[in-house]
Amino acid sequence: MVQRLKWELEQRKMMRVDLENWQKKKTTLEEEIGALNAYLTSLLPQLDELLNSTASVQECVGLKLLHRRTQADMASWLPPQLYNVYSQVTGYSEFHATGAVVTVIGDLERAKHLSSADNSDTEEIIPEQETRKRRSAANEPGRKKVFKTHPLTIEVVVPLSSWKSRVPTARQPPAQ
Repeated sequence: MVQRLKWELEQRKMMRVDLENWQKKKTTLEEEIGALNAYLTSLLPQLDELLNSTASVQECVGLKLLHRRTQADMASWLPPQLYNVYSQVTGYSEFHATGAVVTVIGDLERAKHLSSADNSDTEEIIPEQETRKRRSAANEPGRKKVFKTHPLTIEVVVPLSSWKSRVPTARQPPAQ
């Protein structure tokens, strides 16, 4: 019995040493992760500055990195259905090199305000009892909100010459 207790004591001492080693490794990893996070957060402003300083070179070369970035930022405020259309058309035009230009147009500040108002409205929803009453359009405030236009819209410009080969044409059947 005494030997068993001595063995358990040795095992506990070894486990304590292992625990201390693992805790040291954990603290060093946490410090490394913190340092990397600080580096990454400081990197974003530097990249913004780099992109802004190279704007004239981008224009000369024909790169539209700033324009793409602003369009992507604006597209992130689109409703999900419009964002889906934007991403699909943009991806298709880039993949097939059709020359189609997709732009997001509108008031970004109003879209941000509308998005924050929608989020606050969804938090205040109180479940109601189900009834069989008919609701008229005037009594339902959410119905009016559904049919409001969004401040951001998508404009797609498609040059017809680039799409000519991809558009199926209707053929008349041969005369009999």
